[in-house]
Amino acid sequence: MNARPSNRLWVWSPISYLGFGLAAPVYGARMLISSKYRIGLPQRLTMYPASLRSALAQRPNIWLHAVSVGELQAASGLIQRLHDRFPEAQLAVSTVTNTGQGLAQKTPAIAAPFYLPLDLYPLCRKTARLVKPAALIVMETELWPNLIRAVSAEGAPIYLVNARLSDKSASRYRRARRLFEPLLRRIDGVLAQSEEDARRFVEIGAPPERVFTAGNVKFDVETPDGVEEERARWRSLFQLRDDEILLLAGSTFAGEETALAKLTAKLRAEGIPLRLAIAPRHVERSDTILSELAALNCAAIRRSALTGETKIPPESPILLDTIGELRRAYSAADVVFIGKSLHNRGGQNPIEPAVWSKPIVFGPHMQNFRDVTALFLRGEGAIQVSGEDELTEAVRALCASEDERRRLGASALRVVEANRGALDRITCILDPVIQARLNDACADHEK
Repeated sequence: MNARPSNRLWVWSPISYLGFGLAAPVYGARMLISSKYRIGLPQRLTMYPASLRSALAQRPNIWLHAVSVGELQAASGLIQRLHDRFPEAQLAVSTVTNTGQGLAQKTPAIAAPFYLPLDLYPLCRKTARLVKPAALIVMETELWPNLIRAVSAEGAPIYLVNARLSDKSASRYRRARRLFEPLLRRIDGVLAQSEEDARRFVEIGAPPERVFTAGNVKFDVETPDGVEEERARWRSLFQLRDDEILLLAGSTFAGEETALAKLTAKLRAEGIPLRLAIAPRHVERSDTILSELAALNCAAIRRSALTGETKIPPESPILLDTIGELRRAYSAADVVFIGKSLHNRGGQNPIEPAVWSKPIVFGPHMQNFRDVTALFLRGEGAIQVSGEDELTEAVRALCASEDERRRLGASALRVVEANRGALDRITCILDPVIQARLNDACADHEK
């Protein structure tokens, strides 16, 4: 492990308490209004149940942190590999969101799922001492200063994996480099998604010798087995005829759902047998989306309400209001729209539908996934549009040509296959570090 300078790190305690004090009234009000903000609060205050304490004490822990569902799904291959390679240890996985925690609790390879404590040093130190991690692996870019300080104080190595910095984040961190540089020196390795991400981490203070370009683990998602069977299952659930074309919009944001509903209605009026399914980025927006669509005289059907007796009118969009199903629901699609890309929200990752060989369309705002977007555009595996009118034209053209849909989908899959290997590079770096820590733990236990 690397030397861990402590200069200027003390400043994070008053900053954290100030931030907590400013945010407390807002979150307190939200807790009174909605129960979802109260879920997990005891654990975030380190009031852990006896069952979790017992689970954490069973074997040495490899601690992986993934803020929510997307990060946890991205880590799925790494979680399974660590589980298989280190049978003498177990995976303790922390999340921030309730949806992420729900998925963690359903993942067999995770022995001890729990909520990340609030980023106050006494709470983080208490959790670090409870977990006693052989290593802390943080997915993407969750720079929690007091968590890093606390785990570092326990002597455990810390790695950022699949690390990336968006334009906005990089600018913010650069302005506060004097604060973040000593913190980044507590991190043993930054395994960045791209050379540009690696460069940005060095710019904000990460030691260059600890920054590596490992690639994006999302490309290492296995090509699904039983593609046709999965497609048939979902198309049957959505009551799609063979001649109907499904436009599936994944991870949508406010404003996109109504735009897509209008697009679908327009093309249906032209005689195109187009159907629409919407998977919002935040499922808690489902009621709002239903109301907005109803204002357009568009009665959407919740996926959670679908039963064998439910009848879905062809003009009714299907709202995917469940957690963790989008990845497989993509199998039913004929055209995929990537959400958060139409109205300057930074976009979402297009890799998941590409694994299913789906033709992908996204809007002009994909800056949070700039490198991945460039790969798909260079490989002719996606279409980028400038706005709603071009989106309508692109979907109309794809509806008119099954051959073009197949060509675009095949190109998207080739992009994925050409960029696999990040998981191997990451485990090549992590394995010897974790093994050495586990060996030390066994030696200490024998003493």
